[in-house]
Parts: sequence; structure tokens; C-alpha cells
Amino acid sequence: MALSTQQQLNIASISEYLAYVDIQKKGLNGGGVPLDLPQKIYIIRKSIAYWYALDPTDTTLVATGNYLMALCGLYGLEAQEVTASGGTVAPSATSAAPLPLQFEVAASGTTFIDGQGSATLATFAGYNLLFSRNGIPQSTVSSQPSYYSWNRSTGLLTISPSAILGELFQIYPV
Repeated sequence: MALSTQQQLNIASISEYLAYVDIQKKGLNGGGVPLDLPQKIYIIRKSIAYWYALDPTDTTLVATGNYLMALCGLYGLEAQEVTASGGTVAPSATSAAPLPLQFEVAASGTTFIDGQGSATLATFAGYNLLFSRNGIPQSTVSSQPSYYSWNRSTGLLTISPSAILGELFQIYPV
């Protein structure tokens, strides 16, 4: 059975998260999972969503959707179980988690700017946090050369060392 473009986008969104969590759990080098896999899935997913919003009948969506599903791999299969019609996940009392933040540190206009060491992410308050810096999952262990701290109550994210111009930051509420 062929998946619709919207189903592929839903599966990819879940796969992106599953891949990121798997890399975090496997530690250094992600246990062989490419460290940039969640970012690749995200980029292709957002591209497809953009073109799908412009023209749902665009014939290139089939090929790019198939590529997206290939990128998702085993995470895509796991994501299909999450989205399967055989059951549902019970809704939480709160609204859906905010969308992840993915950006390059700039001189201005981004969540973290060059030289900044902390930021309040009010929309992420109440959630746990996964933080990746330049495709490398970060730890809260302060004895490491690069780490972060997260105050779930206030939404304060503190990073060490401070943000550097051009770094890629990925921040996921979980």
C-alpha cells in the first residue's frame, strides 16, 4: 500500500525524533547511526511539506517522498507503528509539544546569538530537553568540555561554552 504524502510527512516527523533519541542513547558516535540523520530527515521533510502546500498534485512529491522514507529506514517502520490505525496514543492534558528549534548561531535574530550563554525558552517550559550542537548530542554532565543545563520549570537553557557564530543548534522538547 502506497503512503500518501501527508502520511510520509507524519512518519518522517516521528522518525526524526526517534533517530535523535537513538543517537543520544548510543552515546559517542551514535552507535554507528549517522549523527546528522535527524537533520537530514528534517530538511527533506520540510522541503516536501513546502512543495506539498504549494501543489499537492506535484509529481515530484512521489520520488522525494520515497527518498524520505528510505532516509527514515527502521525509524520509519517504528514510526508507522506509532501512527498505525490499530490504536492511538492517549492525548495529554496539555497541548502538543512545541516544534523543535533548528538554527545557525548568528550575530542577531536567532535564539542564541554569538557569545550568548543562556536563553529562556518559555514555550519549552514543562518539557525535558534534547540539545545538539553541530550535530553532536550534548550532555548535562558539567565535567565535559561542552554541556548544557536545563531548568524545566522556568525554561532557562544555559550552555557552555557560549554560542559561537555559525554553529548549528538543534533543540528538541520531549
